[in-house]
Amino acid sequence: MTKSDIMLLAGNNLRKCRIERALTQEAVAVKANISVSHYAALENGRKSMSMFVLTQLADAFEVSTDSILRTPDTLCPQIMNINLLLSNQPVEIIGSIEKLIRLCINEFSTKQKE
Repeated sequence: MTKSDIMLLAGNNLRKCRIERALTQEAVAVKANISVSHYAALENGRKSMSMFVLTQLADAFEVSTDSILRTPDTLCPQIMNINLLLSNQPVEIIGSIEKLIRLCINEFSTKQKE
């Protein structure tokens, strides 16, 4: 895994933590005592973080530091690659790709039943 892959992975995990807690980027930044622009760059995978900031964010979310850095164990490598590819894309593109995936799954399921 490259440094950029780790930055994207950490950003995705930060976003997931924030959304699960219904927090804004500003609220997380205040809790972690960092600027909103710094947090946004971390969440978007455009910036790496120091161990100190990692600890502050883990404390803000009340999670372990490794939960911010680790890859979900349940995901196969292809899903992790798709996740990395989509991580910095606009919501509209992600929505369109989700629809495309659903169409493919439905088409495949229909053909399997025949």
